[in-house]
Amino acid sequence: GGFLNGSAGRADATMIADTRVELGRGAQVDASDGQGGGDIVVNVRNDIVAYQYAKLDTGGAVDIARVESHITSSNIGRVIFEGGARASAGGDLRVGVRTDADIEARGNSRTHGGAGFAQGRATAYLTTDHLIQVSGDATLESGGNLHLLTGYDASGGRGNLTAYAHVYVWNKTALPIQTDPYAHANLVSTNGIDPQANSVVIAGVDGNLRTSQGSYSARGEGRGKDLYREV
Repeated sequence: GGFLNGSAGRADATMIADTRVELGRGAQVDASDGQGGGDIVVNVRNDIVAYQYAKLDTGGAVDIARVESHITSSNIGRVIFEGGARASAGGDLRVGVRTDADIEARGNSRTHGGAGFAQGRATAYLTTDHLIQVSGDATLESGGNLHLLTGYDASGGRGNLTAYAHVYVWNKTALPIQTDPYAHANLVSTNGIDPQANSVVIAGVDGNLRTSQGSYSARGEGRGKDLYREV
């Protein structure tokens, strides 16, 4: 409070998840019951839930207020079969790399008094990078089905990705100065399967190499209001 008042609030959050399974050079994994069974299942999964809220409520004869809320989530998932590695299943061999992420940034700026200038910004950035790599001279083989899946888990369930940014500016002064609230959500999903030269991938029944962006949603919403108008 006071005759001339300037206030600001800011919240920042950054999360980095890097989840990997690696079968080293020359390593060997076998699963067999001697009767055509024995599965190998590899799951790599990131699971992120993050909400952030920044709020500023000020007043004075002449009031200047600014609030910002920013959240970033970077998610890496890898399954690497290095050169000379071997994975052999009498039944099915299933590999999946998936991210589930729900992030939200909210900003709320309120001013009251004689004259006011209120600003707000909110951003939510979500990225995923999934890869299954079968290096040269590595071997994957199954007596049953073989599934290499990115954007899915090993059972075929797709990932869910949501990024939401919301900012609300409420200029409750007698002489409000108009501003534009800013909200931006960005989502980038990258999925790959890389059987490199001289690698061997053999399925006894069905072979399935599949990628998916999953179920995704990105939304930015900015609202501004004063005693005379709303946008």
